[in-house]
Amino acid sequence: MNPKPLVLFLALALMAGGLFATDSRMTALGYPYGVIRDDTDIHFFPGTIFKYNRGIYGELYSNGDDWNWSLGANVPMKTNVFGLYLHLPSEIDMDEHLNYNSNLELYHKVQAYYGFAEKFALGLAFGFDSAIEDYDSGSSKTRFVEKQQGQFVELKFGMSDEKLDLGAKVLYQGAKINEKIDNTSTDVASYSGFGVDLGGRYFIQEDSMLDLAIFGDLGYEALTDEYEPTGVKSTLKLAHSDINAAVGIGANYKLAPGHSIIMTFKPIGVYSANVKDTNNFNNNVFKNTQTYLTLPEYTLGVESRITKWLTGRVGARQNFGIWTWKDEAELESNVDLHDIWSEYEADFDMNLGLAIKLDKFTIDTVFSKNFLHDGPAVIGGSTKGLNSQVSLKFEY
Repeated sequence: MNPKPLVLFLALALMAGGLFATDSRMTALGYPYGVIRDDTDIHFFPGTIFKYNRGIYGELYSNGDDWNWSLGANVPMKTNVFGLYLHLPSEIDMDEHLNYNSNLELYHKVQAYYGFAEKFALGLAFGFDSAIEDYDSGSSKTRFVEKQQGQFVELKFGMSDEKLDLGAKVLYQGAKINEKIDNTSTDVASYSGFGVDLGGRYFIQEDSMLDLAIFGDLGYEALTDEYEPTGVKSTLKLAHSDINAAVGIGANYKLAPGHSIIMTFKPIGVYSANVKDTNNFNNNVFKNTQTYLTLPEYTLGVESRITKWLTGRVGARQNFGIWTWKDEAELESNVDLHDIWSEYEADFDMNLGLAIKLDKFTIDTVFSKNFLHDGPAVIGGSTKGLNSQVSLKFEY
């Protein structure tokens, strides 16, 4: 079978539809991150850059009506490796903490990696944005000035050998908005804080029949939001502290060359978000805690080589968990209030995908669920494109 007509069809379908930048192979297999070796490991375990030291990686995605992209490359430098990735998602939303519709846009980052001594690597990413609005009101000759500034710095470290991968990330972020009327400060909003994430995996077995790995992750983040409203001599403060942790085991059972079943099992995972609301004009304290306990999570994926240039994938993730919300109030009137409630939740997600490999060039895709259920828009359906996710890779 000649692959060129299918490749052309897929290329036209991709141009017509919305594309979202995540790793398509991992999504199509049920999100088995940390279990099978993949080029996405670099962002979790930077030391694995030595396994992918000759590649160019592109992601295409759409955010509403705006087309975006990300592009990265890993280049060997004698015994070391240098990697540079442009326009990666930063996962930072400053407006959420500023409680303000700012002009700060730090949703993406430039990420650099440097691998050295055959198994160690460092990562650096940063972002900075600022905006100034200065205008007069007209006849009243009142001058309004608004200054906005935001920044973040992210450091990564990794160590990898044949069986063990370790990764660490430290992130600092902060922003400030100051409004002035005739050089007198009015509203002032700011936030700052840091986060730490540690992860690791160990391959108990890795051969032609079975790969078996254990993995774990631990993260902590502490942020403080402050707001000084107009006409009130007070400061409102929100202190955030988030913790997440998970452990699991995964297996990649190789039925035959090019045909695998990938399974993961996370017996327990915890995510807890705590917010403490205080101010400096009374002794009232408000606390909110949200906790999600995973009990447990499963993923199952199948990857099968259909022809030497085409691979099919199907994967699913099923998790069960309990949400718990707790609200507390400690009032200066010596009245304490609290409210606790919980909810059991079960979630299921399933995807289908294809990979097209032509020599050193690979296209990984995930089919749009709307396309499979509703059909394309050209025949009366509601879907603009065939795929919801696309990854491009060139290995040289």
